[in-house]
Amino acid sequence: MTKIKKISIVGFMLFCFMLISFGSALPEGSPAVVNVMIDANVQHAPTPEQSEMLGSSLLNLSNEIVSRGLNTTIYATNDTVSARRLAITYQGTLPGVELALHGMGVDDKLSMMSDAEQAKLLNKSYEMLYSCYVCGGQHIDIKGFMPQAFDQNEDTFKNLQNLGIVYDAGFQAGNIYRPGHESDTWPYPIDG
Repeated sequence: MTKIKKISIVGFMLFCFMLISFGSALPEGSPAVVNVMIDANVQHAPTPEQSEMLGSSLLNLSNEIVSRGLNTTIYATNDTVSARRLAITYQGTLPGVELALHGMGVDDKLSMMSDAEQAKLLNKSYEMLYSCYVCGGQHIDIKGFMPQAFDQNEDTFKNLQNLGIVYDAGFQAGNIYRPGHESDTWPYPIDG
């Protein structure tokens, strides 16, 4: 079994475990809210086998999630869109599936880039994802972003605002947060 197949199987098992665990961790009487976040990354210039595995894995995950009536957000890099445009386009047409920005590739280090470099990278990533639509259909509405390795800075926030991005999933309660939001586990507004 190849390393990619093992990772896919482990990822699917983790997904199933999370569905069971998170459902039982809610306080009694709380509404169950599940939004699965899929980090759709592929190395730059993947081999045909890696590209095929990515497409198959995304399709299998989406089929499982959509068949259960759950919502999911697929954070796709530019490299992923380039490798599997048709698969990403298809995913974006499924009910309850949202496509969101994830930068250009797995090695993005936004905090190490100038404001202009970030703007160029995020704009190109946005344009690539925005181009994933069925001819004659509507373009997807890109609302979200998650930086690679949660790496971002104030310039990132400004550039996301310029793109009209509504939310940034680059925070972790108690670990990476904005002042005053140390324990927040749900998205929160940021001034400006």
